[in-house]
Amino acid sequence: MLHDVAIFSVIYLISGLLGGIVRIFFDRKVKPKQAVGYIVVGAIAGNFFVKPILLIVNYSALALTYFAPQFLDLVRLLPPEVVALIIGMGGMEYCKWINQFLQKKLKQFESTKNE
Repeated sequence: MLHDVAIFSVIYLISGLLGGIVRIFFDRKVKPKQAVGYIVVGAIAGNFFVKPILLIVNYSALALTYFAPQFLDLVRLLPPEVVALIIGMGGMEYCKWINQFLQKKLKQFESTKNE
């Protein structure tokens, strides 16, 4: 079944979807195509980005426990569903940033390939 796959989580998908809906309310003039894009990309980003981001944040907090031992406890208090909602709110922007980064890297790769 689809919900048994490790990379797919219905809860994170719904949280990201709700984040995309919240994002619509922040923009003043949203066209229907943009609204659908915010919702769909927010759901997908909330589903797939939450686990890597939580790993990065947890390991960073673990590294900082020597200086601030309470920071790890504070990070663990944040539920992953809330993180998925926040990621869903900015899902379209995150995907645009990733796309721009990959385009720059691919241009560098193409310029070195032809030399």
